[in-house]
Amino acid sequence: MFVLPAGTTVGLMAQRRPPRELGAFLLARGLWLVAIEWFVISTAWTFAPLGLAQFQGMILVPLQVVWAIGASMVVLAAAQFLGGRACLVIGAAIVLGHNPLDGIWPVSHRGDIQRCGLRCTRR
Repeated sequence: MFVLPAGTTVGLMAQRRPPRELGAFLLARGLWLVAIEWFVISTAWTFAPLGLAQFQGMILVPLQVVWAIGASMVVLAAAQFLGGRACLVIGAAIVLGHNPLDGIWPVSHRGDIQRCGLRCTRR
């Protein structure tokens, strides 16, 4: 529900602003949201601005909804210059290609997790 109003707002803004101005706005807003997720929300979520002992002092940055909206705005800042048809084709490919790709998963880096002090268990 958070992404739908953001996308609707961008669509309405596209009718009133020239593409270059809209692109600059989306880029700035998207980068701002990503920064907020990294520095403010991750700190508030973990209450550990100097890092977590379980991660050997590293800071946990869970990329969630705010980051997804910000990253989408950065992509949309560039995608708007492709035109309506190209965006329609890319959107259709994403929607239609989503389920066929369910069986493909990235390689697991269990060694990286173990170095951070987490236990890996099998289900």
